[in-house]
Amino acid sequence: MTAPYRFKKGWDREKLAEYILSLLSFVAKPSTVSDDLGSDLYCTLFRLEKKLDRDYPFPLSSFAIQIKSNKRKFNFSSNINYLQYLEIPFFWGVLNENDKQLSVFSGENLPVFFSHVGEVKKLYIKPLERNKMSDPYDPMEGRQLNYTVMFPKILKVGVDSTKEELNKSVGELQKYCSFIHKYISTRKNEEYIFESYNGQSIRILAGPGSVNQYRNNFMMRLAENFYNLEYKYKSNYDKKKIIEEFNIYEDTYKKILKVYDDVPSYLNIIYSKLKKVLL
Repeated sequence: MTAPYRFKKGWDREKLAEYILSLLSFVAKPSTVSDDLGSDLYCTLFRLEKKLDRDYPFPLSSFAIQIKSNKRKFNFSSNINYLQYLEIPFFWGVLNENDKQLSVFSGENLPVFFSHVGEVKKLYIKPLERNKMSDPYDPMEGRQLNYTVMFPKILKVGVDSTKEELNKSVGELQKYCSFIHKYISTRKNEEYIFESYNGQSIRILAGPGSVNQYRNNFMMRLAENFYNLEYKYKSNYDKKKIIEEFNIYEDTYKKILKVYDDVPSYLNIIYSKLKKVLL
């Protein structure tokens, strides 16, 4: 017995999306259906560099993408673990077979979501226009079995896109890949401070993860401050201002010593080194 016709339609749709993405990226896909754990395609963006009058693709960032035929909210509950531990950007693609265009939606909210709520049982993905997104996920507060993560639209690309349009799309996708990589790194480093894409706001998370890490993060930043002050003092910077800034940090450091017995050795070493330079 042959496979249902809807399977063929799905494969044809995936082939068209693969071709469109191949115009701006190297494309790979699971070799078998059993290997499809949540992404239809894996892409590595490239930019074209001209050498001896020929264009050569230069690889950039990679991402995973799932392809669908509509913008309906999708139940992704069976692949929650895949998303939770994925360490490359995840995008959602919606293919319009009539005009042969692929709309790409960003999974930028996933790292913040998993940092905030932790383990979940049901997860829905909702692709939408960015100006329609009021919150990155729903609900924002309180525990619930069902969550919906918003995937705002990045761009649209098609089989008829010009070279200039493709270059622009590559640049835009590259920026979002870098942005999402930053979020993924923040989550892996347990820092729990996420800056918005436009840099105009930050989201700070407090909870069972952050409460065990925030103090150590502060110690590392204080050590970083001391180290940079040493560099500035040895370089052509205003030494008077450097000492004034040092006095602020030193006061904080001495108060920390009075409260905590387990101050990291790296902080003590970097402080003492700087103190000797300033004397």
